[in-house]
Amino acid sequence: MFDKWNGKAGDSFDCPACGQVSLVKVTTKMAGWTAVGQVFTCAMCGHELGPVTSQEKTETVPADASIDRLADFLGETPQEPVKADDVLGVSEDLDRFCKNCHHFYRHPFMDKCLFHQRPADPMGDCPDFTPAPRENETP
Repeated sequence: MFDKWNGKAGDSFDCPACGQVSLVKVTTKMAGWTAVGQVFTCAMCGHELGPVTSQEKTETVPADASIDRLADFLGETPQEPVKADDVLGVSEDLDRFCKNCHHFYRHPFMDKCLFHQRPADPMGDCPDFTPAPRENETP
């Protein structure tokens, strides 16, 4: 174990324990069920590199910087995240749940799908989803 790691989480280095090129990650050190501190460890083998000091705990790394470092480590270029709504072709403010469907009938004893004529799960989904009109829209 190093006496003191002089880097930060996310740095790339050659691990002395496993011999792999790896990344440094921060791990919480436990004594039973109690957290006793944080240490820098190898992301590949978990080898401890040294304790995290209070100065390093206060440093925050923006999420974009972490993605860029990971992309550099993998030798790739970062891609724009894909939203599920873009893939499904649904607007962001509308969820494709049965409870938001035009055919959903809410009843105190059993919710029903009027399209399929069967009981419906409000959080279920179906390929025959038709968006229900909004409160301020006319049908």
